[in-house]
Amino acid sequence: MKVERTLQIGMAALAALGTLMLGMGERNSTLPVLAVIVSASSVYLTDVRGWLNLRGRLGDLLGLAALLYTAWELFHAAAEAQLLAVANLMVYLQFILQYQQKSVRTYWLLALISLMQAAVSTALNLELRYGVLLVAYAFVGMTTIALLVVHRERLRFESGRLAPLAAAQARIVPPRRWPLADLQPVFGSRLVGDATAETIDWRFFWHLSRMGLLSLLAGAALFLCIPRQGRTEWRPQAGFEQHETGFTERVELGSLGEIIESPASVMRVRFTHYPSQEVYQIHDELLLRGVLLNYYQDGSWQLEQTTDSERWNNPSLGRELVQQEITLEPSETEVAFSVYPIAEIIDRDLIEFDRSNRRLIRTDKQELGSRVTYRVITAGLLGGYQLKCVPEPQYQNRFELLQMPTRNGEDPLPGLRRIAGEVLAESGLTGEQSRYRKSKALERYFRASTEFTYSLAPKRANPQLDPIEDFLVNTHQGHCEYYASALVLMLRSAGIPARMVVGYKGGDWNDLGGYLLVRRLHAHAWVEAYVPTGEIPKDVQAGQVLGSGSWILLDPTPGAGTGELTGYAKAYWPLLQQMSDYAQFLWSHYVMGMDADRQQEAIYLPLMNAWSWAIKAVQDRGTWEAIYVACVGFPRALREEIANGHYFNWRLILLLFVAPILLIVGAWLGRKALRRAQHWWRRAALAVRRDDRVAVDFYRRLEQLLARYRWERSPAETQREFALQVGRQLDAAGLASDIARVPRQVAETFYRVRFGQRSLDRIEVEAVENALAELDRALAAAPPLVR
Repeated sequence: MKVERTLQIGMAALAALGTLMLGMGERNSTLPVLAVIVSASSVYLTDVRGWLNLRGRLGDLLGLAALLYTAWELFHAAAEAQLLAVANLMVYLQFILQYQQKSVRTYWLLALISLMQAAVSTALNLELRYGVLLVAYAFVGMTTIALLVVHRERLRFESGRLAPLAAAQARIVPPRRWPLADLQPVFGSRLVGDATAETIDWRFFWHLSRMGLLSLLAGAALFLCIPRQGRTEWRPQAGFEQHETGFTERVELGSLGEIIESPASVMRVRFTHYPSQEVYQIHDELLLRGVLLNYYQDGSWQLEQTTDSERWNNPSLGRELVQQEITLEPSETEVAFSVYPIAEIIDRDLIEFDRSNRRLIRTDKQELGSRVTYRVITAGLLGGYQLKCVPEPQYQNRFELLQMPTRNGEDPLPGLRRIAGEVLAESGLTGEQSRYRKSKALERYFRASTEFTYSLAPKRANPQLDPIEDFLVNTHQGHCEYYASALVLMLRSAGIPARMVVGYKGGDWNDLGGYLLVRRLHAHAWVEAYVPTGEIPKDVQAGQVLGSGSWILLDPTPGAGTGELTGYAKAYWPLLQQMSDYAQFLWSHYVMGMDADRQQEAIYLPLMNAWSWAIKAVQDRGTWEAIYVACVGFPRALREEIANGHYFNWRLILLLFVAPILLIVGAWLGRKALRRAQHWWRRAALAVRRDDRVAVDFYRRLEQLLARYRWERSPAETQREFALQVGRQLDAAGLASDIARVPRQVAETFYRVRFGQRSLDRIEVEAVENALAELDRALAAAPPLVR
């Protein structure tokens, strides 16, 4: 495999990967696609065929144009986008360099630009797929840089400075006196000839991949174990957060359409029994409340502050309590989410209940751009299903929950009132009949209707009308905000206090991680209507202590749910999807979110507990007795199983399959350990043997001998480079070829002894001494040489 061609392919792949990672952070696919096209075409058009070369004035003009364009972007872009403008400049310069004939300097520039792209992209990405690309980038980068070093050294070796030595070696082929000359190098090439003929052996890539894997494992271990300070975690630079725009505290009808299509994750929720902490099974599409909205005017919902405040009911000990561990992704809102009613907040330093606004909020508002995990206890679940009413025993009649919009002193919703009256009349619910039955009748009007359809892009038939009036009378198309708004106002027109709730509904259940994954597309709006306790059926109450009344959960959106938890049943590869989501969860928690608390909980404490358990088990007599009984009773139990006709049992499988594997692995590890011990022993023995001292002394004498004739090795030169340089000058000065080869042969022998851990025998020691003596006599008899 030719070195330079492999280098060209590797550099193209490195450039494409760097731009791809940068494009992931910018949420821009244009530059990555262009990078792939440019990288592939540059290898063929420029490196292979040589048809396209942007060197000279054309390349300079293109670089100047890229610089001017970037300067224009910097002056017109916002502060947070200026970093992206500089990053894009690197991409433009990379494109120009790729279409130039490559020199060593060009290769280094391309590698440096790609490394800068990778550095900038780390400030913009939080996803697992970026981590996978970063690992691939590290392996490709290490291989490419290694190839570049090999290519550079090859060019230096074949440069004009070494031409006389190469010619002399081509004319005279001396006998191989030194054992090191028989060793084959990792990369093989001719001393004289075209540089493109050099090749790379497969062992080169094998060594690099092994080094990369070991480096990756060592880096991961250091990352996990190095102590951290504080509760800091990695998050994007300011201006690049994953803004949670799928949720808002002020709803403008029509603002939710495009956002709910996003599959980006919002939160992960784990459910456990409280206080046993056993896994709690969920079978229902849960409603995770965010904020309550009670004031409506001209298509806009918002929260109107009131002096009254909502309280949650501390449930009795006989109720089913469920702990929710909720991990919120970075967002701009301070609102936290939960299944209601809330019995207790565990992490009060992170979450508190805002009584005036009737919502959960984060207390660390200065850290809204970071991920947060909090725990709350709910009494709103029973048998894996969400209860359909939220108690409020001390409810006081709030006039704002019966508020209806006005426009120029007139009623803007005559069609809504008319339809609500017709629905209740058709259901036989006129007068003072049950508020609960009226609420369910109005909900069924939307859920069971064939006239209304769900749409993410609702249209306005008459912009002069109120959006809800236009929706009910004309278009009959809308998303959950329209249906929830219409139901709230229809309930209020019937004298039933009602409010809109905005949050999330449902999610994707992950069996591997045991959590509910809630995405932006699960953003939802529903309705809560206040109903006196006496009007609520017993099955809906579900044994709750309701007091004077309760909030009934209503969801009028068609197709809003079947009562079963949505998950991966519709996915083509459900297990693969769950593995991907769970891997993203682990990446978010234990890589991007690895702070001091999580490190203590996930790494230090388990290690300490495991060590304590192991110490106690070793010191416990019962442990050894159990091991002895198991070992002694194993043959007898196996015979009994076979005698009873159970030929296929776990003991037999252990004996026939697992035990041989363990023996083979143990023998392999023992052999490897023995070889390593022998290697260390020999190395220690060589360190004190005279042969090793001789090996160091003979090369030192070579340098001392050459220093007398003004040849001194510089700190940047290796022993072999220094020997080749001296040999070239000796050959150019007309000395015999066998004398000119002495420095190189002595250096190679030094390498064999110093790094090959092989000592010299008596004959080789005498040969070295004779060669040094001949070199000394030849230099003394030669005319003055100037290095």
